Amino acid sequence: MTSRRRFLVLGIVAWGMLVTLLRAIRLPNDYAESHWLVDYRFGFVKRGLVGTAFTALSRSTHLPQAAWSIALLSSLFLAISCGALLWASHRILARLQWSRNSFLLVSVFVTSPFVVMSAHLIGYYDDIVLVLTLLSILLVLRGRFWTAGLLQTFAVLVHEISLLTGLPSVLFCVWMVVRRGPAPRSVSAFAPFTLPLLTFAGIASYLSVLDQTHLQSTLTARLSSFAFIAPDYQVLVPEWLVTSFAEFVRTDRGHFLRRLADPGSLVAVLPSLLVMATFVATHFETRRPARDATWIACVALAPLAMHLLACDTARIWCMAIAGLFWVALVQAELGSPAASGRTEPFRWLAWAALVTNVMVRVPLMDHRLDRFTLVQRLLLYAPLLIGAAIGSPRQEAYGPGGGSLPRTWRPALLCIRACVLRGQRPVPESWTRRGRARYGRGASTTGPTRRSRPR
Repeated sequence: MTSRRRFLVLGIVAWGMLVTLLRAIRLPNDYAESHWLVDYRFGFVKRGLVGTAFTALSRSTHLPQAAWSIALLSSLFLAISCGALLWASHRILARLQWSRNSFLLVSVFVTSPFVVMSAHLIGYYDDIVLVLTLLSILLVLRGRFWTAGLLQTFAVLVHEISLLTGLPSVLFCVWMVVRRGPAPRSVSAFAPFTLPLLTFAGIASYLSVLDQTHLQSTLTARLSSFAFIAPDYQVLVPEWLVTSFAEFVRTDRGHFLRRLADPGSLVAVLPSLLVMATFVATHFETRRPARDATWIACVALAPLAMHLLACDTARIWCMAIAGLFWVALVQAELGSPAASGRTEPFRWLAWAALVTNVMVRVPLMDHRLDRFTLVQRLLLYAPLLIGAAIGSPRQEAYGPGGGSLPRTWRPALLCIRACVLRGQRPVPESWTRRGRARYGRGASTTGPTRRSRPR
């Protein structure tokens, strides 16, 4: 594929992501703004790292702690996270040789409810956790396990959801790297990732022994000094921040099954999840399918455990899509591509998910739905849909995702590869047009003979 065509493909993917973001973009709500104003001056509270950094930034640069400054910083983090997702999409496309199936996978992801929810949750810390997760995966791919463990520790301090949304994907990447290396390295590779676990245990222990009444009144007084925070959130956010995780589990575990079987979330999210899982299962070979399937299931299902202690049903369901997207990225970087296979079922499933993402309205927070009518969506998504429809022609899969070479060419390519590995010339000169002109039409394929040598 030429560089111009690659640029066009990336432009189409970026346009699809932009349209998806516009479906639910808004300003940060009072709940998100309240978190930016809480820092470690009041104790080792959960989610206090970003507020501490924001306070230090406002003191050093005289940036006021106002609604517009929070909106500005939140928009910056949203742009960075979108850039990270586009970079990851580019890596998947490039590693899979810009195949049609990889383009369908990326198209499903950029139109998925996860991207819609990312725009809707502007001001939340999900974007920061996403960027830290991607950076940790890249560090693991380069063998820097301790640096990745420190980043995951910071991610837990930013928001404890990283323990279920980011850390499983990073651990899957560690396992893939270890599997390709010597066995004694496995223990030392996983050791750095006890740091985020210990950090979470420290936060949970602190919440269980602190004076909740005093800390809650202090945080309420802090938020009451900002007029742009609604009065109810000035009371509710401190109460939620000082409540222990065990208390949340005791009060919300009875709603777990109802949240897990929420019909609106299932209709919107399951098609994208099935596409991600099917792509990983059909486009990469594995020597231990049961173990790989267990890892992938843990990455996809770990975010759903938050239904035990949180009522953000749609938000939690969408996080599972991101986990499988990181799995696809890691497999594209480290996995063994399937030599051949039937990709037609995947394409039908990808098209069904793409149509679902375009047509179905995603349930958002605060009982809202994403914007744009059906006609508007079809018009806005037209470049992406046309690009997916007129991509590379239907062929048998070759390489990681149904590349551009027919299956019948594979024996010849393997023969040439064997010759190259042996240090021989893959195509004798007598096979070429120049060789036939030099040695004659009936020349031997092993080189010039005494009879055919020109005088």
